[in-house]
Amino acid sequence: KTPDKTDYLELNHQALETRHNQYAYQYQKKVVVNKLEGQTKILWNLTDDERKSICEDFHSDKPFTWSPKGTYLVLVKSEKVEFIGGSQMTPILTINQPKVENVIFSPCERYVLLYQPRNDRPYSVWNFMSCEKIRDFEQDIGEDSKTFKWSHDGNYIAKMSKKTIVKEGETEEEKSEVTKTFISCYELPSMQMCEDSDGNKV
Repeated sequence: KTPDKTDYLELNHQALETRHNQYAYQYQKKVVVNKLEGQTKILWNLTDDERKSICEDFHSDKPFTWSPKGTYLVLVKSEKVEFIGGSQMTPILTINQPKVENVIFSPCERYVLLYQPRNDRPYSVWNFMSCEKIRDFEQDIGEDSKTFKWSHDGNYIAKMSKKTIVKEGETEEEKSEVTKTFISCYELPSMQMCEDSDGNKV
């Protein structure tokens, strides 16, 4: 049986993330969000009058998503990305970046990675707390929106890449190519590449 009410605090429980969709739904580009004032009825139990009084309409050009802890609703528009949150479900922060395809939060929700494949440097890492871009990256062949991965605590971001090395020989026939796999790891918030025990960048 579907419950009539729920506690807003449940939304901050990562294990219950799939329940967030009880409080928001999308029709084409229109996103309707329950304001979540204390304990409220789930959306499909609302009358038309109730929905008008406790729901807010937003728009998103892409399917909306939730941040990992359920703190923010992410709306991607043609010229910007909006983050909605709080008990009143109001705009918290806006990143004015066009043509964003994907928004990937760090698990700690302190940082966010934007993927803009039409840009010269499609990957950009932002400090969500200060709305500051702290680094961007070019895109190599074969890379996509899933190239970069966050650590479980959000203190690191890394990617795996492949590089072909040509070994010269005395003759053309003795030349050979070797493909090696590398992992590049960056520490937040400095976004400096990490070093191994020998002081080599990794």
